[in-house]
Amino acid sequence: MSQPPPAAQPSPEKIKELEKKIRVLSKQLERSERHRQTIEQAKDQFDSVYQHVIDELNEQKKLLAESQSAVRRANATKDKFFSIIAHDLRGPIGSLSVLFNEVFNHGSEINDDTYDSIRNTSKNTHQLLESLLSWAGSQNGDIKFSPVHFPIATALQLNLELFKGAAQQKKIRLWGDLDQKLYAHADLQMVTTIIRNLLGNALKYTPAGKEIWIDAQREGEQIRVAINDSGVGMSDAVLSTLFQLDQKVTSTMGTNREEGSGLGLILCSEFVSRQGGEIGVTSEIGKGSCFWFTLPVGECPFPEIKIQ
Repeated sequence: MSQPPPAAQPSPEKIKELEKKIRVLSKQLERSERHRQTIEQAKDQFDSVYQHVIDELNEQKKLLAESQSAVRRANATKDKFFSIIAHDLRGPIGSLSVLFNEVFNHGSEINDDTYDSIRNTSKNTHQLLESLLSWAGSQNGDIKFSPVHFPIATALQLNLELFKGAAQQKKIRLWGDLDQKLYAHADLQMVTTIIRNLLGNALKYTPAGKEIWIDAQREGEQIRVAINDSGVGMSDAVLSTLFQLDQKVTSTMGTNREEGSGLGLILCSEFVSRQGGEIGVTSEIGKGSCFWFTLPVGECPFPEIKIQ
């Protein structure tokens, strides 16, 4: 069997031509690699810039949402403030109106107690206006919270005096079990507003000849304040809508056919929450209601000195 002829060897010129082509291809590959690296770097830079833009847009979107939320809160606070003024002032001013009518119609028969009621109601109504105006001046989108140590009896007695005239007109016995040594740590102005709203509601729904009483007891590290009345009471359906801003309150008519919006109770719930407390109610139709709330226990700034 014959052997195949040996392969022809390339000529030196052919070898040089091939080497030249290899060098050209090598340079092209190097340029391609540099282009690829340049493209990769450009892509990385683009991705970085793109991500930065996206982050900036997200941050601006977040700031815009926060600004819109702040505006909504500010508007809601403003609207709520004006509603509070109307809601809280209606009771005391209505009481003054009734008392003044008594003076005008039966001036010679008015006793000293009625004049005292007029004086006290006028004084406390003025204090209420001052508090509300001071509160309005301190608004910046949120209600300022300024807790202090104070006797809970201070807030209770102030409101008992405020509604004394209205209670006398309806022949309702209004009294409180006040412990001067029981201190709370809370915002006094807010607590006064809470009691004023709850006591005003109790007067609204308590018939003539009945009674309303307030008591405050210490329970561990909390003070439990309760406003009890022997009024018309509420159904379970009404109770389920209380303290909720998104619920329409089906309010029971007051004894003088007054209507309630539920705003006062929503305000009370918000204020109690700011103190770190809780609020609740128990009620039975025809027997009355008990609205209660809790506050942190405070400290007496002048503790008693015990002599051994």
